[in-house]
Parts: sequence; structure tokens; C-alpha cells
Amino acid sequence: MEAIGAFFNTQPFIALFLVIGLGYAVGKINVGGFSLGIGAVLFVGIAVGAIAPKSAPPGLLGLVGLVLFLYGIGIQYGREFFRGLASPFGIKANILAVFAVLAGWGAALLMTRFMDISNLFGAGMFAGSMTSTASLQAAIEAAGNKKPAVGYDPEDHRGPGDGCPGLQRCSARMMRMYASTNRLRGDLNDDSRPYNR
Repeated sequence: MEAIGAFFNTQPFIALFLVIGLGYAVGKINVGGFSLGIGAVLFVGIAVGAIAPKSAPPGLLGLVGLVLFLYGIGIQYGREFFRGLASPFGIKANILAVFAVLAGWGAALLMTRFMDISNLFGAGMFAGSMTSTASLQAAIEAAGNKKPAVGYDPEDHRGPGDGCPGLQRCSARMMRMYASTNRLRGDLNDDSRPYNR
């Protein structure tokens, strides 16, 4: 496996076309009426990325791919988009879309503050929750690194086992709330409260 990873690390374009071809083929597999379709390319890419993390194509190629994707969506749905803006249903749908984006932004902001995680991870969390490739690209460009995409800062060493201290504090807080609620109901013994420290 290491030899394959080393080969792909030195030949990123072979890895690129292998991921596209193999992903397309895997996407055609139909099991019980379910297939991954073109989304299989993502999963094959994740698998190859785990084996050969340095096989990513140059950043410009990824940016060109994103631009082509957005261009294709714009060309394909441009007429319907502008026609829909003027209709009564289109106005309601766009108000709902604005509300959904603001709700996603608010939820990401609250979770970033409540769980004490970095703003870079919060930006990545917002982009992921809204499944917005464009906002993820904007977050990566604003950050100047790929930390919003991975959602974890490997250079943020807060101590052994503290990959996400905010998440640990949040979990402990929720367990204490659960334990105190059960204690009020009389469901908990004194020796079964490991989270009340």
C-alpha cells in the first residue's frame, strides 16, 4: 500500500484521472436500487487521499474545477433563476433561502462561541452545513490555509488528548445537566455520577 501511495504522491495527475475514472465506474454500481452516481468520485478521492495525501493536484486545477462547476450551474439554471425571482412562489422561496442561510450562519456562530472552537473551523462548519462549495473556497482563501476544510487545527496543541477542548467541555456540561436532571427526579445514586466533578 505504501508503494502505491508513494507512486500517487509523485504522479498527482495519474491519481486525478484514476479517481475520476474509478469514481465514475463505482458510481454506476447499483445495489438494491441505490447508487452513488457521480458522488462516488468524492468517496474514491477520499480513499486515494488517505493512501497518498500528497497526490492532490495543484491548487489552480482545483480552482479551475470549482469555476467550471459554478459556470455550469449558472448556465444550466440561469433562465429559471431569474424567471423564478419575479413569480410569487420565487419570492417566497428566496425569502426562505435567505432565512436558511442566516439560520445556518447563526448556528455556526453560536456553536463556535459555545464550544470554544476556532473561527476557521466555524467557517468550515458553516460551509459544510450549507453544503456550499463556494463559501468553503472563500473561507479557505480568507484563511490563507486549508484549516476550514479539515475543521481541525493540527498546530493547535492544547495538551494530550485535547483535539477539541470545546467539544469536551460541551460534552461534560451536557452530562452534568443530564445528571442533575436525573438527580432531581431521583433516578441517580450517589455513586453513579461520574460527570459531576
